[in-house]
Formats: sequence, C-alpha cells, structure tokens
Amino acid sequence: MTKSTRPSSGTGSSRTVLTSNSKESRPMMKAGGFDSQIFTLIVGPEDEEKTFTAHASYLSQSPVFDRMCNGHFEEAHTFKIRLPEDTPKVIEALIEYLYSGNCRNYGTMLSGEDAKTATHQLAELYCVAEKNGLGDLKILVVNRLAAVTDVKNKAAEFLSVASIIYARTSESDEVYRTFSKIWLLSWKCQHQ
Repeated sequence: MTKSTRPSSGTGSSRTVLTSNSKESRPMMKAGGFDSQIFTLIVGPEDEEKTFTAHASYLSQSPVFDRMCNGHFEEAHTFKIRLPEDTPKVIEALIEYLYSGNCRNYGTMLSGEDAKTATHQLAELYCVAEKNGLGDLKILVVNRLAAVTDVKNKAAEFLSVASIIYARTSESDEVYRTFSKIWLLSWKCQHQ
C-alpha cells in the first residue's frame, strides 16, 4: 500500500489517497467467467432474507468465497451461500465490486442524515471486504470514506465509523490503521 497526495477537486487543497501495490487495481477473474457455476447468496437474517446470484469465477476473487465455491464445504455442493450476518445492500455492493472492480453508487449520499448513513454503509462494506480478504476493496472504501468525511465538522461521525470498523476487524488491519492516522493528522492540522 502506498500513499499519494492528489488535489481535491476545485478547492486548491490536497488530500491523501491510498493505493494498492498490486499491478492490477482489482483482482483478476479466474477462468470460467460467465460459464462458471452460478451460486445463490442468501443474505440477511431469516425474516429479512434477500437473494442474489453470482458466478463462482467472480466470487472466487475472494479467498473466503473461493474456498466456499471450490472447497470441500456444503456450499460447493448446494451452490448456496448463506450470509445471515451481512446486510443485502452491502453484499450487493460487494458483488458489484467483484464483477466490475468498483461500487460506483455505494456510499455516495452526501447530505444531512444521508451522509451519516453513507459513511456507516461504507464502514460495513469495509468490514465485509476485510472478512473476505479483499484488500483492494478495502482501499477503495477508505478512499471513498476520506472523500465523504468532513474532518472539520464531523469528528463524531468519523469516530462512529471508526468504532464500527474497529469492532469488526483485526488489530493487524494495516489499511484501516493507516487511514485512521491520516484522518487524525488532517483533523489536528485543521484545528490548530
């Protein structure tokens, strides 16, 4: 992971952006593409379940889903993956990322209560990316969080997001720790 400074659009100031050290900006799809087995993802608690479908070759970009799709687990035989602890909106964004390398519309609501909702959705997506071994998605989410978090006026919002991520990720999570340091330094500079 590397840090670079880029100008913010129209402000004359700059912001720090995290980038992946990998040659590709997103994982490579495994052989099979649209010809691979289709899996049904059953997401959310039983009373609020939503189903999605995705090709094994795209899901397999995640080491966790790769083991589910191609390992000696029940999912590889039933072609069903149950994710009761995740929310449908987060998994929908994850699937979009696996197919396209981006999640364009996720976490983009930027005003009022919607901004708080967007940052919390991004925090949840970050945790799902961590849980499923998708480092490049984590970097994408951190950059989106940096873009939507107003460090001058929304310290409480950031602390709320940070607590969500902190509670659901490991202590060795380098991406999150780097983002936190950058954000805190930015906040300190603006409040001196």
